[in-house]
Amino acid sequence: AAQERARLADYTQQMKHKNRTSLARRRPSVAAVVELMPRPWYIVPMGARWKVAWDLYMCLLIIVSIIVVPYRMAFELNSFGWEVMAIVVDSCFGVDIVLNFITEVYDEQNELVWSVRQLGKRYMRSAWFFIDVVATVPIAQLLSLALDVDASGDAGDGSSSAAAATQLIRALRLVRLAKVLRVLKLRQGVLKLQHELMVNPSIVRISMMLVYIVFCMHVVGCVWAQIRQFVPGKRGWADEYPPSLYESGGVMAERSAPEQLLFSIYWAITTITTIGFGDIIPTNSAERIMALIIMALGSAVFGVILVAMIDLA
Repeated sequence: AAQERARLADYTQQMKHKNRTSLARRRPSVAAVVELMPRPWYIVPMGARWKVAWDLYMCLLIIVSIIVVPYRMAFELNSFGWEVMAIVVDSCFGVDIVLNFITEVYDEQNELVWSVRQLGKRYMRSAWFFIDVVATVPIAQLLSLALDVDASGDAGDGSSSAAAATQLIRALRLVRLAKVLRVLKLRQGVLKLQHELMVNPSIVRISMMLVYIVFCMHVVGCVWAQIRQFVPGKRGWADEYPPSLYESGGVMAERSAPEQLLFSIYWAITTITTIGFGDIIPTNSAERIMALIIMALGSAVFGVILVAMIDLA
């Protein structure tokens, strides 16, 4: 009888262990449970029509931003209208940062991720989060308010401390150049739209190449328009152009910002393409150094364009 009870106890333990093992094998994985759970209402689904429209709007806003920011910095345009435009643009990019925290994505295992915690970790660990924050937060404006200096960079009084604060604000305006980093994010947005709208990849590559070329021409033109500021006390090309007395309007330095930019981009295109008509020439060492750099970069640009065309063929 004792042996029978011992055998029965052993059999009972074996059956309990077998049942636990069977239940463990049939238990679904955490990923499967999460996949079956309903998506929270605040998570933005991939492929939503309004999100595709928003991404397209952000791509257009990036193009506007990388054109306006160098133009404003070159000609120091700080009027009320320009400031309002900057606030509106930065607000839109701020909304986009929030959407990046709650928009579902696919991870490296091609599994859909819509957990807010995981989405936040993925976004904050990426380089795009740093670029978005630096390019969106108005650091110069906040510091100008903290130091009681006008946004235009003019001190309220004539004290030495106010003058030092003014110089600091003018130096911190260079932080605006971080907004130009948005051009790096343009490719990411265009590739996302290519996947959603099923656009021909060749058309996307050609369009992106044209955008980059126009962006480079624009930046070079903005720098060339105001390069004389780097050599105070010396006359620049804008002080000498036009050499002919038959062209009305006075020297280029006295003309409007759009006209100066037009002539500067004209010089940039003729120099980068190695045409060089010779009507706009450097007149000091800083302008000659820049002309040498641009002519050297022109050869590299031609090489990149040639390689890109061969890849598309």
